[in-house]
Amino acid sequence: MKTFLSLISLLIITAGFSTVYAQQKGYYRFPTIFNEYVVFTAEGDLWKFNQETGLTYRITTHHGIESNAAISPNGEWIAFSAEYEGPNEIYIIPFDGGIPKRITYEGLKGRSAPKIYNWTENGKLIVLDYKTRGYPLKEDTHEHYQDQMDIYNFLLRKNGYETEEYTYLIFYHPHKVEENSHVCFNTDIVKIKVNIKNAENIFKKAVKVLGDEMPEASEECSFCKWVDTCNCEIR
Repeated sequence: MKTFLSLISLLIITAGFSTVYAQQKGYYRFPTIFNEYVVFTAEGDLWKFNQETGLTYRITTHHGIESNAAISPNGEWIAFSAEYEGPNEIYIIPFDGGIPKRITYEGLKGRSAPKIYNWTENGKLIVLDYKTRGYPLKEDTHEHYQDQMDIYNFLLRKNGYETEEYTYLIFYHPHKVEENSHVCFNTDIVKIKVNIKNAENIFKKAVKVLGDEMPEASEECSFCKWVDTCNCEIR
């Protein structure tokens, strides 16, 4: 059914372009629908097509490629992937156009780059991160990333974004190597409850350390031992 709707959307988009740009051909990708509007990618930009009026508008004009748009449930925002500064990151832009606002700072490209799956029903963000391991998960493996996931959510909220009270970690580890040398990976998805208070305490402690005098060296401090062996001057 979804495939059928996508094909219908593409046909509608093509018809709309014939109305605005007579006989102009194009390659239209990644359609997403909200009420009478279809948002899609063409010529590396985001476009919005009104199925009732038959008019099409360009939403973005940046030289970077924008794709994989997803419209928020209330129709106010469009989330999308873009290569504005090299890496492929997630941005949001008002539905009627405007200045894109960057959401992620992963610094990655290709398959490793952050991806948009969709908005939640309440419009909140769900933080997700990937981890690659050389061996299967242990029962407490995800606990070692609690601080990281708490801080991700804390920073997003401090920057004005609403996030869910949970987050996901996706773990990959090698399963087998095929005859053609391709490596097959197992995938484990772990849902973690977010603890914003934990992130706040971490930042408070960090600020306090930065504001206090440098503590005395300790035999239990690995960093102190490293300073002694490298003859470094700490300022």
